Amino acid sequence: GCIFFSGMGGDGVNGAKAMRDQEKPIWTQSADSCANSAMPDEIRRKGYSDFEGSPEALASRLIAEIHKNNHAEKIHNENSDLDLQERHYGNSR
Repeated sequence: GCIFFSGMGGDGVNGAKAMRDQEKPIWTQSADSCANSAMPDEIRRKGYSDFEGSPEALASRLIAEIHKNNHAEKIHNENSDLDLQERHYGNSR
């Protein structure tokens, strides 16, 4: 995914469209926290932004997503280990 912060110009919209085409999450800095909100505003106008917030809110959400993904990966790895044990020892859960 991508986080778009304060900025000018339309190049961010092109990047956001490319991310959307790949079904990646797109977050934007809120207008009231930007030095110049032209780029994130345009991304929101096009309907590409999945979440908007201050830099602090974006950072908090990013940390939460990382923790969530790490937890999901840990569970996946634990389940994979159990599957290997079952195949090797013939145990069932």
